[in-house]
Amino acid sequence: MDYPNVNVNDIRIFAWSSKPKTGFQIGTDNGVHVIHLPTGLEFKIDSERSQHNNKHIALSKLDKALRESK
Repeated sequence: MDYPNVNVNDIRIFAWSSKPKTGFQIGTDNGVHVIHLPTGLEFKIDSERSQHNNKHIALSKLDKALRESK
């Protein structure tokens, strides 16, 4: 996926174990926290089971926010 407004040097990505909604998948790191250092924008996503999908959602939201702020 391409995020044209996001410079990888300007972000920090953290993962955490989100609380399972069904009691299954205990101990999986699927939550993602993306911080854009220059602006302070933060996105925390744990709505999907996959960390990859959550990262995509967070980066897409960041990309959209940066595009709208121009």
